[in-house]
Amino acid sequence: MSEVMENSVQIPDAELKEKIVASDRSIRRAWTSVTKMSMVIGWEGAFIERNNGWETLGFKHQHEYRIAVGIGRSNWYRVLGIADRFQKLDKEIFLSMLMENADRLSRQPEEVRYDPKIIEAAATMSMREFADTLVTQEEHRNGKPIDEEWVDVVWRMKAEQRAVIEKGIQEWRQEHGIDNDAYALELMISEFRERPTLVGFILESIHKLTATARDTKEYDELRERLVDHIKEMGEILTTCVGEGDDES
Repeated sequence: MSEVMENSVQIPDAELKEKIVASDRSIRRAWTSVTKMSMVIGWEGAFIERNNGWETLGFKHQHEYRIAVGIGRSNWYRVLGIADRFQKLDKEIFLSMLMENADRLSRQPEEVRYDPKIIEAAATMSMREFADTLVTQEEHRNGKPIDEEWVDVVWRMKAEQRAVIEKGIQEWRQEHGIDNDAYALELMISEFRERPTLVGFILESIHKLTATARDTKEYDELRERLVDHIKEMGEILTTCVGEGDDES
């Protein structure tokens, strides 16, 4: 059995696996505690801010308080902003939500933000499931068929890559009279996938030309069929590598 070292002590594989699984559980519990505590900080901080309570605690404003307590700037303002947009909720209901879901829901219109079913979903769904649920429901409110599911697509890329993609979609929309980016992208990809390729054509030609040579008895007919095939190959080549000059 192979062994590994932990602080100069050899640990058998089975024991190491158990320790790794235990570490995973610890990380998950700790992260749940961290995010829940962030939600508590947001709720209580937003309450103090709404009631101008910083001077009561001996501070001029929340900025001075945050620095004294030692809370990071980005996290402080994020969690206070989330909580502030849920002022009408009870604290317990607010804290039941996952922080990432609460953040996403906080940016929705008030009639969505305070919908009990959506709040329950924010407390029980994973981040991805909840994000997709919000997108789908928004599209349904905008008149899309209720049997359709909608999702957000998030890619990380360079700014210039996004510019190229957005320009391509815009030009495609204008050329084909389409008013929806997603539909235009779908059609672009569909056309690309259905477009014949030179490699595919050559592979198909092996069988096609073999059958033509075997089944055609007359030389003139064989020549005509080969000429037609060569012309078709030229069209495929033009499609694959770019426009060529028309020849009469």
